[in-house]
Amino acid sequence: MKTRGRRGKKQIRKGRVWVLLNAPWMTTPSGPPPPMGMYSDEELHEMIDNGDYRPISSASDLHAIRDTSERTWGYGTQFQTSGRAGGLDKKYVLTKGIGIDLEEFLEGGQFYNDGAGWEPLGVYPVTPFTGILDGNGFGVNIIVINRPANDHQGLIAYAENAEIKNMAIRGQVDGRDKIGILVGRVKNTDVTGCFSQGYSIGRNQVGGGIGMAEDLSTTWFHQNDAEVLSSGDSSGGCVGWNYTGSIMVRCRNSGTITGHYRTGGVCGDNRQDSFMFECTNIGEVYGTIYVGGVAGNNCVDTAIDQCRNFGAVHGTGEIIGGIVGWNDIGAQLENSHNRAFVEGGDKVGGAVGSNDEETAVIFHCYSTGVVDGVNDVGGLVGFSVLGATTINSYWDTETSGKATSPGGGTGLTTNQMTYPYDAAAYDGWDFESTWEEDTEGLNDGYPILQFSAHLW
Repeated sequence: MKTRGRRGKKQIRKGRVWVLLNAPWMTTPSGPPPPMGMYSDEELHEMIDNGDYRPISSASDLHAIRDTSERTWGYGTQFQTSGRAGGLDKKYVLTKGIGIDLEEFLEGGQFYNDGAGWEPLGVYPVTPFTGILDGNGFGVNIIVINRPANDHQGLIAYAENAEIKNMAIRGQVDGRDKIGILVGRVKNTDVTGCFSQGYSIGRNQVGGGIGMAEDLSTTWFHQNDAEVLSSGDSSGGCVGWNYTGSIMVRCRNSGTITGHYRTGGVCGDNRQDSFMFECTNIGEVYGTIYVGGVAGNNCVDTAIDQCRNFGAVHGTGEIIGGIVGWNDIGAQLENSHNRAFVEGGDKVGGAVGSNDEETAVIFHCYSTGVVDGVNDVGGLVGFSVLGATTINSYWDTETSGKATSPGGGTGLTTNQMTYPYDAAAYDGWDFESTWEEDTEGLNDGYPILQFSAHLW
């Protein structure tokens, strides 16, 4: 096989890779985190005694993060620490899983708040969480929020210049805009190795984990199993809106995502110099306009590279794609594939619904899923404007049920696209560092992205 000669303009240094498996949070290459947490008791004591971390061992500790008065943290545990003030700028580490009974959110409970439930940490835009919250491989089960008229809802409302990591969370959050079970909105914040489960409900910018990530935020290795329900714009499994130079790496969605406008399995809207790398969707996606298996929208000098979709994509309107609904204005989609069913009205494609601007590029992608629609329906791309480019990308004419692709691409038979690959397939693809030949039939013979080879 030939090696790809052209490099995408957005790249990322991989460094140490943490692998997401079918566990309810991040795992290391050697297996799941120990049942007692990621850190030993000695390491926790070092963090707390010498690193100025506050130990979180109860729901009361978690709620007190907002409180700047001195108090005792980790009461009754070996990590108990007294005389330290809380505050949204401090460092915190969970020493155990935090279980909150549902009764605490009912009338008479600690977090009832006249039926509104948990009060999120931080207030947008005046008092963000700016500290460190380290879950230590543990989780919070559960939080309940019922504020359908309020923006910025989640365990944390708004985080800026912060770190949130190694944490699982389960709950039901019902708000308006910028809604996520973990955090409603992040700015220049790193969110690493977290897991979200439950229900995230809202109007605009609704994510299972994060509602909106902006201004160079990074979402690393987030796994979402929550169901997302949005009535408006930008809904996704891990992040609703990934914006202004923000990056998503190794994120994975297995929850069902239902939205209206710009709806995606992993991210609803990837926009303005933002980047998605090595992300996977296996959840079903439902939407109206701009709907995609990985992202509903990829727009304004953005890139999506080495991403996979295995979840069925259902659109009732136009611009529906197995990987991306709308690829537009300087957007790149490269080294990605769709293996799932795609349906919609107009501009429906196995990989992309519409490649909709002359600077938009689709590069080294393939699709094998059934594609169904009304007008401008393609095995790979439903529609492309004049000047938009599709390079060395393919669809299976047999499994897709489509002999044509109006928006571009090359149609091949199943035999040509599966191992051993036909000479007409995968011209210029990099089988040294990006793709792997599926010699064992793990992906039905179609090429496997190397980052995911050990996940089968």
